[in-house]
Amino acid sequence: MENFLAGAPKFPQSAALGILRSSSELNMTREPKYPITVHFLEDAEIETYDSELELVTSLEWFDSSDPEWKVKVQDVTGASINLKVDALQVTLLEYKYLTNR
Repeated sequence: MENFLAGAPKFPQSAALGILRSSSELNMTREPKYPITVHFLEDAEIETYDSELELVTSLEWFDSSDPEWKVKVQDVTGASINLKVDALQVTLLEYKYLTNR
């Protein structure tokens, strides 16, 4: 049995049991998943982006935390996220509950 496990990666026992010891472990493992949906609240328009390429080419300059945008951004699970696109690059894509924004 020992030879069989010799090359196997070593994980903390809590990981093997599927238990997270702290919220920081959760923060490190979770990131928003596509498709990303942007609800433009002012005109009730909803846009869904299946990839980062779609997102940056459609939004170009965008900041979900800017109150002028009046938007709600969610990932495929329906969780609220912070999204910022600057000059065709995603500079922020994270779950809102992980930050104080």
